[in-house]
Amino acid sequence: MPSNTNTDKQIDNLEQASEADEKFIAFKKRMFRLGVFFLIVAIALSLPNYFFLETSNNILGVGIFSCVGLADIFILLPAIITKETNWLVLLGSTILCIVFLCLSVFYPFQDFQYRLKVISLVAIVATLLFVALNGWINAAFFPLKNADIRQSVDFASNRFAVDVLNVTLILGTLFGTIAFLYFYPGQDNSTFFGGIDIKNVALATAGLVTFFWAAKATKNKSIELEEKKQDGKRHDNEIAMVKRRDTAQLIAEASKLLSSESDAQKYAGLSFLNAVASDPEGPLREEAFNLIADFITGATDITTANKARLRAILYADQLVENNPHHFYIDGYIIISRTDCDEPDDDVNYLNEFEIKNLYVSYIGLAFGYGFIQRVVKPKSEYQFGFLNCIFYGANPGHPLPTIEKIATFDCHFRNCKIRYTYAPLYTLVENPITGKIKGKRIVPKKHLPDNNDSYNTFYECDFSDCLTWIYERLGVLKSERKVVFDKCYYYPKCEPKGFKEDDDEKLLTKITSEKQFNELMNDPMRMHYSPPDDKK
Repeated sequence: MPSNTNTDKQIDNLEQASEADEKFIAFKKRMFRLGVFFLIVAIALSLPNYFFLETSNNILGVGIFSCVGLADIFILLPAIITKETNWLVLLGSTILCIVFLCLSVFYPFQDFQYRLKVISLVAIVATLLFVALNGWINAAFFPLKNADIRQSVDFASNRFAVDVLNVTLILGTLFGTIAFLYFYPGQDNSTFFGGIDIKNVALATAGLVTFFWAAKATKNKSIELEEKKQDGKRHDNEIAMVKRRDTAQLIAEASKLLSSESDAQKYAGLSFLNAVASDPEGPLREEAFNLIADFITGATDITTANKARLRAILYADQLVENNPHHFYIDGYIIISRTDCDEPDDDVNYLNEFEIKNLYVSYIGLAFGYGFIQRVVKPKSEYQFGFLNCIFYGANPGHPLPTIEKIATFDCHFRNCKIRYTYAPLYTLVENPITGKIKGKRIVPKKHLPDNNDSYNTFYECDFSDCLTWIYERLGVLKSERKVVFDKCYYYPKCEPKGFKEDDDEKLLTKITSEKQFNELMNDPMRMHYSPPDDKK
């Protein structure tokens, strides 16, 4: 599976960050321009209201107040918000604060026109002063054409402090006006301006200077913290790059070990790859899994004698189980018997494994009770395919193992309960990574018999409630074998689906008593009478 290098990811992140910065700056500029637009509208409405109209118009006054309020909001917020600020929350809280202050000032609506005029006028003048002051300071002290100055810490901290100072000035002016109107509702303008003396101006100036240096110090500290954070990220990236390089070397060594003739070296290579693929935070996980999958599907020896391949199948099954949306093997994995005429003893090695998630087709193997009971339990229909296999289900003292949801071709069942078996050549398999569904061949065509005689045979099997009886019965009609059902039976009221007693009574025996059951079986100790009423 393709993967990007860490350097490529860093470049992409830098480009994305640069684009995000540009978009954020453009957004702040749009907000500022929108505020200037509302300010111009407020001034345009104020001129006829103050100089041409003989009587004040409350609707016009509220309109002026609303426009200047919006102007203040959209001019001040760009100086406050950062990329980390939730500007919608800040905007909402600012509007609520202004609404609350307005209700406090105008309640109980005495001298409504007077208060509205004063606040609007002061707000317009303060906003104009803010825009002019901010523009002059930026032009005089912060030349944007000088890239070296723009990148310095002093530049960033001074600019932040000036923005904070300007915002403080305009907000202080507005809130001071609102406070005056709230505490002295019946006084004229002379009362307001008469309260201003040199002491108040000196104290305010000292407070603003102190506030400026406090804001500058705060910004410096935040810049230092951000630099430490970036240093930490660079250090983490360096560690990640080193880990990726070491992992790549480990995968290269593991791939060499897999091509060795020694099983011990193959085991070592598979262990390395499994460790890399199992690390949830590690790099090159997909590459390690793909090497394991290629080792499984590309092997020339697909028999049970290839123990290293069986170990790789076990690793792949566990990896798919733990990472179903990342790892996937496309198609069925073939496991066949060794090329000999004697019973395949190597199949006992499979009993140590329990394949749960891969799609596997077994060819020419013989399975005992333990394997059938524990392993032949597919998660999905036709997850496992069996060709020319033998199932021995007898186990004294235990119920017969149930066979269902598997694809079987030319298999022989002994002492099993047949619930559902079928032999489709293809089945639909969903890729959990892409979500696409494709048809996959269960058994390769080269392994099927030339005469297409792929029907199963049964010995001492229970067909009670079998759902695929009609298909199994075709074996009698199309198979060249003389005996397909040998000593097979079913219990009353549990006839197989589609079973016709008149036509099929010669194929299956209806068991009505334990005595009849024991007479049918050669070894009653190996099998036990188990009608439906006795089953738990």
